[in-house]
Amino acid sequence: MTGPEPDRLQPGEVQLWRAALTAPPDELGDLTECVSPTERERASRFYAATDRDRYVAGRARLRRLLAGYLRADPAELPLAIGPHGKPYLADPAAGWLAFNVAHSRDLIVYAVARGHDIGVDVEWVRPDLDVDGLTRRFFTAAERRWLERLPTERRLAAFVALWTRKEAVLKGLGLGLTLPPQQVEALPGRPARVVPGVEATVAPVRWSVAAFAAGTGYRAAVAVASPALRLPRTAAPLPY
Repeated sequence: MTGPEPDRLQPGEVQLWRAALTAPPDELGDLTECVSPTERERASRFYAATDRDRYVAGRARLRRLLAGYLRADPAELPLAIGPHGKPYLADPAAGWLAFNVAHSRDLIVYAVARGHDIGVDVEWVRPDLDVDGLTRRFFTAAERRWLERLPTERRLAAFVALWTRKEAVLKGLGLGLTLPPQQVEALPGRPARVVPGVEATVAPVRWSVAAFAAGTGYRAAVAVASPALRLPRTAAPLPY
């Protein structure tokens, strides 16, 4: 089994990985050995076996991925969750390794960076989305104008693509939806920014944001807290 190593992740570099959020029974047994006792206990509380197995597969693959960079035992990594749900490594010696995770339907994606806060989002393009209503509620005026200029048949895919950009920034900030989505402006072709306003809770940092290929039927984006990074445009298949 091959995987990432610390010297393959250079300062300022971003790497993207993708995997199925399911695993065959024989592989699931091996993955279960990679999760912590706390994660096993949490998995046992899922009512549906499918949800339990998806949780274990996602966490185990994350641990294997991070362990490859840190040259550590996957089950021993001190993974913790921030107050708004962002995972991180609770070990100062591993503070150089930033990461984020997103999943939708049957796909999970991982984003890893060295020395920069990072966020990632992936969404299955659902045909029944209320694009107009969600746009009015969650997008900035500039984002609404951008969408309105597009032909009707392109707006669904464009809406989802723009939403993933906004969500990636929100996840990178570690605030989730405690920061209203309309305070993040993430138009294609320019750095994303937090829009100043009465409810602003963070400094107006500019973020590099890029869409990337994750799989047929999905839209995905990665955001990094630096205005000038080159970001990958595809996620590599996770080797385990």
